[in-house]
Amino acid sequence: MVGKPEAGKPQAGKPAAGQANPNAKLTVGLGVGLSSLDPARDANAQALSLFLHVYDPLVLIGDDLQTKPGLAESWKIVDSTAWEFKLRKNATWHNGEPFTAQDVKFSIERLKDPELKSPAAPFVASVDRVDVADDATVIVRTKEPYAPLDRRLGMVPILPMKVVQQLGNDEFAKKMTTMYGGMNTNEKPLDDVRVRKAINHAIDVDKIMKELLLGAATRSTQPLQPGLLGYNPDIKPYTYDPERSKALLREAGYPNGVELPMEIYEGRYLKDREVTQVIAADLEKVGFKVNLRPTSYAGLIQAYSANQVPGLYLQGALNPPVDPDHVLPLFLTSRGRGYYKNAETDPLIWQAAGILDPAQRDAAYKAVMPKLVEDAPWFFLYNVEDIYGVNKRVTWEPRKDSRIIVSGAEVR
Repeated sequence: MVGKPEAGKPQAGKPAAGQANPNAKLTVGLGVGLSSLDPARDANAQALSLFLHVYDPLVLIGDDLQTKPGLAESWKIVDSTAWEFKLRKNATWHNGEPFTAQDVKFSIERLKDPELKSPAAPFVASVDRVDVADDATVIVRTKEPYAPLDRRLGMVPILPMKVVQQLGNDEFAKKMTTMYGGMNTNEKPLDDVRVRKAINHAIDVDKIMKELLLGAATRSTQPLQPGLLGYNPDIKPYTYDPERSKALLREAGYPNGVELPMEIYEGRYLKDREVTQVIAADLEKVGFKVNLRPTSYAGLIQAYSANQVPGLYLQGALNPPVDPDHVLPLFLTSRGRGYYKNAETDPLIWQAAGILDPAQRDAAYKAVMPKLVEDAPWFFLYNVEDIYGVNKRVTWEPRKDSRIIVSGAEVR
């Protein structure tokens, strides 16, 4: 005999009101599609968010942005250029094969393969080699002392070596964001610092934050975010000064203005297309002739990684490991993406990564910031808050590093 369920008691297979449903389906909408499910083929923040639900790194970055064990149970610095990682025992892959130190060595060294041309290669640029001590121990050796290695390896998902080798690379492949304007400083007229400064003075960033972003942003003054190691609070933003911008263009030999290509896309960052259009309009007012080049964000990243973006582009620096070494060497040295180099600041940035004392590292990066800002490798815009739409039935807290990790989410 089938009766009605008693009031206040859950029916079989259904959670009580207010309780999480372990069988519920949670759908996450991303603004940008993935180019691949291979971590070696895609390195943007949204791709990494997805990868971390499929693969595990040696080191996890917790919700509090502190390091914690991942596939490595523990780790320690053996000497100034060697880190020992003790791996989880009895862990297996989806096919039942055991996880071993060879998988770690393969996954890290694979990113360094020049033929693969991985956009994730900068994550392991500091690594010289990986030595296998035994099945549960690896020694990661760096080219020079490198303090944030554990955080960097938190961005490197570990893959099953045998599966990838069997399938081959091609088959296997099937909370705050600092927004800035990137420039290809190798190309004219952006090779002239006066032109780069003219761009910075031409853009009314405060108006963009107020009218387009509705106050959900704060002014950016430098490549690093407030609160991050190395952030220099004494640096002031470039002023909005169209007349100064025009004067700089005249000094640079462009009294009648100059043409500039600029990439434009939609759907990756808050109001990205509209922001690009407003920036282009501001630049036109002081004499730049801006050629907007429509693309997708995936298309931009593909061209960017191949060093084929000729002019300006809107981009975000997420600082996901909460360390300046994620941003500075990758974007602002000759060892990075290839759009900027500086004989004075390059060695200072590389040296700072090898300083193991946190206070000394902080001071070293702080000293570099004014030199970078003065050379204007970017046009500095704003730090924008991450905004998420979440169903009221979902309990989920966003992270400070913009990674969308839903393993701890609950659906009622």
